[in-house]
Parts: sequence; C-alpha cells; structure tokens
Amino acid sequence: MILEQYVFFSLIFVIAAYFLYTRLRYPFWSHMPVSHTYDIVQFSKGSIQATPKQNKYTNPVQVKTTSFFELSDDQQKAASQLFNCFYIPSDVIFSTLSPEILKTRLSGHLETPFVSADPSFAVGCAVSYPVNMICGGVQTVANYLAYLATDRNQNISRSLISTHDFNTRITNKEVNSTLYKKHVGKCAGAKPLVEFKTSVFYINVDGKDLGTTTTIGSTNALGSTAKAAHIIQIYKSNWNLIQDIFSSVGDQSLTNMFDFVAMIDMGALKARVDANQLFIHAYQIGTQTVALYFIEDMNTLYENVADYGGKTLSLVASINNIREPEGIQVFYNGFVEAVHKISKQNRDYKMMVIDDVGHNAQIVEQAKKRKPAIFETEGGYYWINYKVDAPIIGERCLFLI
Repeated sequence: MILEQYVFFSLIFVIAAYFLYTRLRYPFWSHMPVSHTYDIVQFSKGSIQATPKQNKYTNPVQVKTTSFFELSDDQQKAASQLFNCFYIPSDVIFSTLSPEILKTRLSGHLETPFVSADPSFAVGCAVSYPVNMICGGVQTVANYLAYLATDRNQNISRSLISTHDFNTRITNKEVNSTLYKKHVGKCAGAKPLVEFKTSVFYINVDGKDLGTTTTIGSTNALGSTAKAAHIIQIYKSNWNLIQDIFSSVGDQSLTNMFDFVAMIDMGALKARVDANQLFIHAYQIGTQTVALYFIEDMNTLYENVADYGGKTLSLVASINNIREPEGIQVFYNGFVEAVHKISKQNRDYKMMVIDDVGHNAQIVEQAKKRKPAIFETEGGYYWINYKVDAPIIGERCLFLI
C-alpha cells in the first residue's frame, strides 16, 4: 500500500512539474490551442476547442475587434500608419501599405475580415481575412492573420494574437481557427503546420537575366513546344481563364497536386488583380493552361537599392503541370518571362521574395543554380485551434493567400 501511494504521488509530482516547466519555458504558446512540440499524447485531427476560451493573454479591455469595413476612415488610416511604422522590424526595409491598398486586400472575401487594435489605434493592430483550407480531404475556413504590428516600446503582440483569435471565433462561429504566418523564426513551443525558407533575389530587366548581383535566369525558350507555348497575363478582359483554377490546372486537380491547399476567395483575387496588386500569368500550350504564376506587390521598399529604394515583388504561389521532359526548366523559364513582363510595366520593382513552399520550391531551386540568394530566412505557418494528424510536406502545399 505504501509503495502504491509512493508511485501515485510521484506520478502526480512529475506531471505537475512537467506542466509547470512547459508554462515557464513557453509562456505564450503553451496557453494557445495549437499542436505543441512537447505534447506527449497526440489527439485526433480537427478543432482543438469547440468553443473559444480565454487565457491570461486575452484582453478584451485593451484590445477591441471589429469588422474592417465598420472602421472609420481615420481608423483605417491609423491602422495603415501602425503597419508602416512597426510591421517590418528593420531600418532598411519599409512598409508602404496605404489605407487604399489595405482596403483592397480585405475586399472580395465571402466571410468578414477583422481588425483588432487598442482603442486609440496607437499601440498595436492585427488584421485577418478568411482563407479556404483543404487538408486531408476536409474543407474548412480559417482566419488568416495577415498583418500584426505593435509599438516596440509597448509590445502587446501576445495580447493581440490571443484576443484577436478569441474575438473573431466568438463573433463568427462559422470560422473556428486561425492561420498565422511567422515570417522569421519559430513560435517557441508550437508545432508548425509547415516550415519554409524565404529567399530574396534582385530583379533587372535590362539584360536577359533577372538580376545584377544575383541572377534568376534567362528566357531563351519556353520549351520544345515553344511555337505553341506562350505566357499571358490575366486581366479583367480575360478573367474567365482563371475561373476554373479552384478545381484544376490542365488535366490535374489541385487536390491531386497538393496535400494541403489554402486559398482566398475568387472575389478577393479579382479585387487584387483589378488594383494591380496581384499579377497572374498563365503558361499555355495552345489553349490549355498548364502552369500559373501568382506574383504580388509586397508594398515594401528596400532602402539601399537604386536611388529611391527598390519596390518588392513576391511569388505568392505557382502551379506546375507541365509534362515535358524538362518540365521544371520550362516552368522556371515561364516564371522569368512573367517577371520580365511585370518589370517592363513598372521598372521600380527591384526585388523578388519567394517562399519555398509548393511548386515555388522548384523555382527557388532553379534560381539558386544561377546565383545564390541575397539572403535567406526561415519561418513557418501555424494553425491555431486545429490539429493535423500527420506532418505536411512543404512541397505538397499551395498557399494562395
């Protein structure tokens, strides 16, 4: 009997000590409903919390959440100013996110985009919009926490993340999870949904190559079917070409090409294209689309590039269904041609940023064969209040968000 009591109390002590250790070691993410790196018992996939629960960082007094389109013009302007001041923690890279561009990025969604901020919009702000998620054959909608900025002297980022997640799930019960992108570094204690590496390259349209110091490649040929192959940009006038991308590219469905898909609504895509914030190019053989490139204006400036700073493009997503023997090289050449077309329309674009997720990894690999990236960082996507049953491979993901 004494031995049994000893074992019982020892076990209680170990569990309590382990619980206390995780709370001290991971003070924020141990309180959040995510997959944890230290989880001993792995529960089945799906929602972690059926209803939102507050934690020590949830602060509905300091942080208020509302629909973006219920904000006044002054509040929208204040949110934009917060992002321009604090969104990028760098002295040589600057955000140029205007209220008009922010409004564009939050337009066209079927569910509500939300904004969380302190009452005066002076300390911190978080913005999310809905994305459609397909994982393991299960389709759901999540709030994508796209922007997070806080005054470095009054850092309320933890309260912003926790309160924003809580308030949005309370307000719209149809959307019960949050997708968060950590651009640089890891969230200590949280298990990433997908890890990625971001590479930055120069762009130069004066020569055959995209790049001065660092090259992204040449456009000598689009492939053996060059006579029938061409790159076209998708505008308002030919928008019908993109209508079917949610189902297939060529003869392949997206769910066959990717194990995980996160995409914004079609109306949100069109709003960005109409505002010249997103450039969509299709690689066609005859009339069949076999590859797509989604390149957007990041609304950032690199101070030490050109005389007035270098505007930045980002390859958000790409889809490759080219079946030629040298399909990846042809796919890459199509990307280079698309970037040339954009750069010739606006020569202020000097930088290209690419996350190596999905088929973007093929483009990054080809780019690095020419010259190494200027610099690289590592980051990850985290799915708050949702757990997957197996690790997701980055090359099998599509993030069109």
